[in-house]
Amino acid sequence: MTTSCNKSTLETLPDEILLQICKYLSCADILMSFIGLNYRITQMITQYRHHISLHKISLSRSDYLCENMFPQIGSQVRSLLIDCCYSVLQDDLFIKYFAKKISITFPLLERISLVAYEDNQLIALLDSLHDLNHFVEIRLYSLFGISPANRSKIVRSLFQANNHRVTTILMDEESTFLRFQQNDSYLNIIRLRINLRARTDLSFLFHAVPNVQYLDVIIDENYYSSKAEFGQNLPPLLHLTNFELRSIMQPWTLEELLLLFAQLPIVKNLSLYLLTHDRRLVDGNTILASLPSTVQLFHYATYFIDNMDIDDIDDILVSWPSSYPIMCFHEETSLFLHTLPWGFTDFHFPKEQRPLPHIPRLSRLHRVSFYGSMPSDLNNSSFLFNAAPNLVRLDLPFEFLWRLIENQQIHHVLGHQITSLFIHENTTSQSSITFSEKHVPTIASTFFRVDVLSVTLTHLRHSPIAVLNDNIVENSTEPNLPIDEDQQTNEVVSPDSIESMVICLLQEFKEHRLIGFGIRGNFCKKLQTDAKQWLQQNTILSDQRFEAVFNKQIDQLLIWM
Repeated sequence: MTTSCNKSTLETLPDEILLQICKYLSCADILMSFIGLNYRITQMITQYRHHISLHKISLSRSDYLCENMFPQIGSQVRSLLIDCCYSVLQDDLFIKYFAKKISITFPLLERISLVAYEDNQLIALLDSLHDLNHFVEIRLYSLFGISPANRSKIVRSLFQANNHRVTTILMDEESTFLRFQQNDSYLNIIRLRINLRARTDLSFLFHAVPNVQYLDVIIDENYYSSKAEFGQNLPPLLHLTNFELRSIMQPWTLEELLLLFAQLPIVKNLSLYLLTHDRRLVDGNTILASLPSTVQLFHYATYFIDNMDIDDIDDILVSWPSSYPIMCFHEETSLFLHTLPWGFTDFHFPKEQRPLPHIPRLSRLHRVSFYGSMPSDLNNSSFLFNAAPNLVRLDLPFEFLWRLIENQQIHHVLGHQITSLFIHENTTSQSSITFSEKHVPTIASTFFRVDVLSVTLTHLRHSPIAVLNDNIVENSTEPNLPIDEDQQTNEVVSPDSIESMVICLLQEFKEHRLIGFGIRGNFCKKLQTDAKQWLQQNTILSDQRFEAVFNKQIDQLLIWM
């Protein structure tokens, strides 16, 4: 007698379930596992062939994709993300394979997203983007500061990329500011999100992009600029329908806003996030009456700095009609007011620690960053972490991290969620605890899911001595120490140095299978000049494939594994 046995296989699952499973996998996992499996599966993952993300993938996988897979599927790719934040040296690999043949390998490419690029990297890649008939969009995330020598070149390369065919450029708020010259003109730009240094740069920007229809501007303005300069030669944007402005470093007046509004003759969607000392800019009747008549949707938020009593607050609240509901937070010398619903991508908690109200489920929150002085208690932090089930990245000073680890409830939540950990230096030199090797095992065991680690170790000195062929040699001040090639093999790293900390971190995080590792600090000359060789000779990386460089521009050792 024969019996039949129905085995459950991947192929018996419907496409809908398989696509849900794919959401938990990286793009590289999907491409390397499913392409070519069979016709149905290959068709099911069409979107992953069209939209390639190289986010957070290892050196070996990136190399395999570039060498073997992209030549096969490149003609299907519509968008591409290159990640130098987590896969820290990915740009070097991509340029190695495709610098002179991007238009041949990816002929249908429409959009490219670049994460954590430096100015020279960006210029080299932008100069390789040409003769792409469909390419129209560039997105920049966490663009590093631009050297003065490259400022004009960056703008020209970016806005003229692909033979002036780019119509959309979107920068995130963590990217550096750009500066335009008086005669810059880029008629091709239709959508733009950009960071500027000061409001006086708006004039050059408006001149440079006269055909823009969507404009989102963040003004850093960490320096003084004369109010009299604002509005001079500010041209109208005759095609602009969507405008968002965030400027919370220097105060605005109603007169300045009126000058700005006069140059937006057809704007329909308007969002303003401002700092002000002007009482009129928190009065609903005044603000709404000042808006351009074409505005159909208005989002508004402002920090108002002034002394106020309760009657002033009541007057402000009643000045806003029911068609524009608002939320208002009042402290002794300041007021924060915003329309509802909240219409911006970021939010800053007030400095004064107060119990947070009930926090809804924050399913879209993936990253939390802490800056400035530590909170007096951890209740707000605990509420936040428990409300964010998809939180994967944490950026914070070491002293605060250690306090979170000592809290058992927070310790448990973060340990199961965080995969990217960025440890910054303490905010003050008087901190009660500093990052040292004794803390590393606890951090490694707590954050057992971490595969990207970045640490700032500027408080540690580099190793002062090295032992070469059984002779002790000072290694701190001599720039041209005569050492033969065969003498550089018996190096001993001194305890409590930054080099010793690197060895310790790599050892304790060995089982985590790190993808990216960044260390900022003052390293010995040997490590700065030949980081890969030093790591091969002194760390557990001697038996695995990796790439490493010391980046002088950002004073950081970068390791990609």
